[in-house]
Amino acid sequence: MVAQQADHPIPGNSKVIHGQLGLSRHTHCIDQYENCIGFISGLYTACSLIVGSGLEEVAVVTTDAGSCYANIKDRNTYPLCGDAAGVAVVRKSESSEDKISFVFAHDGSRREALMVPAGGLRMPRSAQTAKMEQDAAGNYRSLEHLHMDGTAVFQFVMEEVPSLVEEACAYAGVAKADIAYHLTHQPNRFMLEKLADLMEVPREKLFNNVVEHFGNSSPSTIPVNIAYNLGVKLLTQEFLVCLSAFGGGLSLASAIGHLGNLAFCDLIEHPGKGAIHYEE
Repeated sequence: MVAQQADHPIPGNSKVIHGQLGLSRHTHCIDQYENCIGFISGLYTACSLIVGSGLEEVAVVTTDAGSCYANIKDRNTYPLCGDAAGVAVVRKSESSEDKISFVFAHDGSRREALMVPAGGLRMPRSAQTAKMEQDAAGNYRSLEHLHMDGTAVFQFVMEEVPSLVEEACAYAGVAKADIAYHLTHQPNRFMLEKLADLMEVPREKLFNNVVEHFGNSSPSTIPVNIAYNLGVKLLTQEFLVCLSAFGGGLSLASAIGHLGNLAFCDLIEHPGKGAIHYEE
């Protein structure tokens, strides 16, 4: 279970889901705290568990309620936030040729470019941290809301992602031109268009249409991207794909492998209307 938000401080979300689904008491539950690179990080953990043990399959669940961390009066972040969950089942392949190649990179020195300052042990919630402040652009937020330096994040992505993908291709032993689709984390259309151009990847191979329909759901954007753009195709076809993600940390992740001939690849839309009010 990969998430930023928890139902309770104790127990972890994975145990909550375990109880709701009535799973076997021998099912091993793992909670992984992660944000934008969460799906790739969870996929890496699942693959590691399968390779390093006798497990036959691992379910990777990502969830995000990003609107909880954004103030509705903050036009810098709130319009981009979305809530979503993704479920992927990773099974041991019968072929030793099947593999997924992973590359990760982190720069914690730039962590303040994307941060919720208050709410953890370093700065617990208080009346002071809940106090709203207005910035020069007229946006309101408190220390308990998401603070994003959009320029710094954009620069980080443009500087670091192309070289990370090149490194992943070299590690996987594939040519970038052979990759059918680049399925990335999606913070906004503009950033992804510029990233595709910088990487010299055709825009039709690097989708950028998730945020406009579903918002930025952090670790769940890649599962949403896959199901929304390739769902039907992946039931009967297989493609060499590159997954890439970037965000809080600041962190980067990339994974290259074949994706397809899936047992399921569905997108279910919840009739939500805003961060608080939902239809019954």
